[in-house]
Amino acid sequence: EGFGIGRLAASGVAGRQHDPIGVELQRQLKGKSFKPRKQLTTGADGTFSVSEKLKKTAKFRATIGAGACDAATSPTRKVKVKKKKKR
Repeated sequence: EGFGIGRLAASGVAGRQHDPIGVELQRQLKGKSFKPRKQLTTGADGTFSVSEKLKKTAKFRATIGAGACDAATSPTRKVKVKKKKKR
């Protein structure tokens, strides 16, 4: 199942093209700390996306390191996995 479309945004740059920026997607399982999950790169418009089949409900966040812009961490989003009902 697909999830996770994001956009990097900074004041004064909305709508402008920019160089790709590395984004690290992190996952947190219940009772655990956040761990790196995938390395992504933004498009010229600042968007990034990921699609993955999940087996467990988890929390996700995206982080960027200092470089082309200030280091930042996105708000955490919970992605729930529902068990399939047996027929």
